Amino acid sequence: MLELESLSVDYGTQRAVQDLSINLTPGQIGCLIGPSGCGKTTVLRAIGGFERPTTGRIRLGGRVVSTPDHIVAPEERRIGMVFQDLALFPHLTVARNIGFGLHRYSRDQRRRRIAGLLELTGLEGMDQAYPHELSGGQQQRVAVARAMAPRPTIMLLDEPFSSLDPELRESLPRELREIFRGDGITVLQVTHDQPEAFAMADEIGVLRAGALEQWDTAYALYHMPQTRFVADFIGEGIMLPGEVIDERHIDTELGHVRTRIPEQCSAGSAVDVLLRPDDIQHDDDSAVKARVVDRTFRGAQFLYTLALDSGRRVLCLAASHHDHPPGEYIGIRPELDHVVVFPGTA
Repeated sequence: MLELESLSVDYGTQRAVQDLSINLTPGQIGCLIGPSGCGKTTVLRAIGGFERPTTGRIRLGGRVVSTPDHIVAPEERRIGMVFQDLALFPHLTVARNIGFGLHRYSRDQRRRRIAGLLELTGLEGMDQAYPHELSGGQQQRVAVARAMAPRPTIMLLDEPFSSLDPELRESLPRELREIFRGDGITVLQVTHDQPEAFAMADEIGVLRAGALEQWDTAYALYHMPQTRFVADFIGEGIMLPGEVIDERHIDTELGHVRTRIPEQCSAGSAVDVLLRPDDIQHDDDSAVKARVVDRTFRGAQFLYTLALDSGRRVLCLAASHHDHPPGEYIGIRPELDHVVVFPGTA
């Protein structure tokens, strides 16, 4: 449904997007995530037809819509877009906002499509309300329904939840995911919010300075990052130094770790082992002790920052009934299901 092939976009002498290639199949939901200025919105603008590629091409439904020499107008691409500010028409009712792009439909077709979208988005009975009479989540649904109304080839979402309160930012992406599934719409979203991306997307691309670091599932990005940048950007964790013993073992301050060693690392090489908070288990019977430096209460769990004997720090998730103040020593043990190793840095 969407194919970006070696896409690059320049602003003058500045390259905003660099050699980007991704694909979305029909009905798939994708997300681009990364720090501010990494090129996420530029990618959406290029797909929408508002930026011309410097190199590469964009296909929608198998049709080439953008190359350096040829660009199809935005209004001819059958794309729905939802922006951060929603851009609802304040003087129009919910029904008229949703039906705004249906001028080519007959009156009966418009009525049926609006009614179907009101039901799909949980807005039944609000068709005559005005945007200022709605909650933030309801306004978001109206914006989505309006973009979906003309049955676009693909939906583009640009930081659509950033202005919502934390509770809605957690629940609404899951609700909209089901709405898009119900209408069979392909979606590409950009955000800097990881929980939002994890809740929404089938596949997530991590961008850094306009280049794609990894395109994968949320699970793989967290447990099997392919680069240090992805390991640092996605989730929480630390790098624990170690030394390669042989082709299957690394010696660390927490003991020997069995894993696959990077090809460029031989016996005696310095490496870094990625440790997530769930890799370190609280264990009162363990001989390895660490000092509580800090803790964050998360309801069911504490996130502990712990200092090892060397002074290096690790993170540990523990059930919240294990309540240990800063300064106390607690027993820990590594429990590594997914060991990720990078060559050591100088």
